[in-house]
Amino acid sequence: MPSFFHRKMLKEKKNDSYPFDFAITILNLVFGSNSHQDSVSSTLRNTATYFVIPGKFGPRWIVPFFSYQAKYVMSQWQPYNYSSRIKWKGILLAYSIGMLKKLPGIYPINIYSSNTIQIPGESTPFIPVIYIGTPGTRQKAVVTLVSPDSGMPKAIMKVALSENARKSLKQEAIILEQLSHSQIIGVPRLISMEENGMRSWQTVVEGELTSRKLTRAHIDLLLRLPKQSESSTINEQKFFLKKWAEKNLHHLGVDIQLITTAISKIHGEQIPLLLVHGDFAPWNLKLQKDGTISAIDWESADWASLPLWDLCHFYLIQAYLFSEHEPLKKMIRNPLVQFYLYKMQIDIENIFSLVLLYILFTISEIKGECSESYKNYLTSQLHRILGR
Repeated sequence: MPSFFHRKMLKEKKNDSYPFDFAITILNLVFGSNSHQDSVSSTLRNTATYFVIPGKFGPRWIVPFFSYQAKYVMSQWQPYNYSSRIKWKGILLAYSIGMLKKLPGIYPINIYSSNTIQIPGESTPFIPVIYIGTPGTRQKAVVTLVSPDSGMPKAIMKVALSENARKSLKQEAIILEQLSHSQIIGVPRLISMEENGMRSWQTVVEGELTSRKLTRAHIDLLLRLPKQSESSTINEQKFFLKKWAEKNLHHLGVDIQLITTAISKIHGEQIPLLLVHGDFAPWNLKLQKDGTISAIDWESADWASLPLWDLCHFYLIQAYLFSEHEPLKKMIRNPLVQFYLYKMQIDIENIFSLVLLYILFTISEIKGECSESYKNYLTSQLHRILGR
């Protein structure tokens, strides 16, 4: 097992040790080690250097010393903010010419002993290129295992950084196993899962991350998701929410009158129940060479959820993150969304109720966790919808 010598660096970074300590923790989890080597014995071993690239909230990337090993993976990731894209290109350029360590905020970590990882069931060693997700209750590290010679990806390893993240990885493992028996193409295949849920391995889905604009390929993917044999009605969903609210709303810390008013506005009849991705957003969608779109990160998927859920999330999560105005108006007016409703045989009059159901179920966390900031944003959208 590898271990990490960082005493000297911690002295140099004594006023800002959290990001460095967190990077050490992540590396220990990635390599499956919880020990630290002392400086004397460590110097007798071979070393490998990794660079920590910071993000807004802590370490964002941990990458190997040789840029050719991480170049392909890092070039696939593109920030959506314009200024961040410029900065990212500068980082990639500095990395390619061996100047990454000269950039402010970037620092090296030395790994002693083996710095490679094996995929369960294989003997070939691979180099990890580590991306650290946004902080939250389900934060994880997404590790692309690449060939030491070519830098081409062989598998994805996910590492839970919290207890809730472990539950999410277990849930995704179940979903991927079920999807392997479906007709949906381009879905990652589960390779292995640790019994404790700390680490999972899955195949790589090729392709470039999609743009933020909704396209026909997005709709085609949603229409391919299987429907369930059973159905529901909007009124049944309303009744469930109403009963749940009577017991739980006082624990949520939200405007109870606002929620009850929103529930009262929900009306509608028959709707299909279907598989939803749950985090249908550009950063989880990959454009294939044939023009189709495949989805990754199925941790929030639900086999029996509501139509329009993924499209509501697509519009609202982006509006929340990028401070966009009138996301719901844009969604409703989009001909592609109307085409989706037509193909799903859902009356356009039901859009209002389906949007309310997405917001209320998300705020209530009945169908999954929601960050406080996104919950507040959705609450503000309720105010706008209800004219309060």
